[in-house]
Parts: sequence; C-alpha cells; structure tokens
Amino acid sequence: AEKDRPRATLARVLSALRDASFVHGDLPDVNIIVHIKADGTLLGEAGKVQLRIIDFDRSWESGKVDYLPSRNPGIDWPGKIIDKIILEHDKILVDSVLRGIDIYQ
Repeated sequence: AEKDRPRATLARVLSALRDASFVHGDLPDVNIIVHIKADGTLLGEAGKVQLRIIDFDRSWESGKVDYLPSRNPGIDWPGKIIDKIILEHDKILVDSVLRGIDIYQ
C-alpha cells in the first residue's frame, strides 16, 4: 500500500472538521505533531502516518468564535483580528504553514 503522507492525513482531519461545521482556529505547525521514529522515518502502522492535533482552545462551530487580538505575528493568519473563524481558515492556515516543509509532502 502506498504510504499515507502527513499532508493527506491532515486533509482527512480537516475534512472531518468541515463535515461537522467545526473549526480548530489555531493550526500552526506547533499544534500539529507528527510521530517520527528514532531513525527519522514516520511512525505508523499499515502505512498510516500517526499525527496529533493539539490546542483546541479556539475550536467551535464555524462562524461562532472570534480570533483573539493577540496572535503570533510570525504566522500568516487567514482572518483579521476579531474576525469570526470560518471553515476555510483552517485549510488556508495549514496550507500556508506546511508549504515547503519536506516531511509533510
């Protein structure tokens, strides 16, 4: 079986959130944990990548929670300060953060 890459796994997670009309709202790389073996290979069973998404503080139904006024200025956030977080924002943020990071390809 073709190895399931982290980007594909993240796409499935975002799809599940979208299907539930639920946003995470804070998906920079520090909140996406990919399990890697000591030899540098991806940890997983049956070709599946193991990853965890953490920090669900801003998670809620799409359009019902605002971005906080204090955000990491080093991240290209998709919404403006105090905007409502919507479904598309999670995908935009993940795509922006993961662009160019080899392990996520």
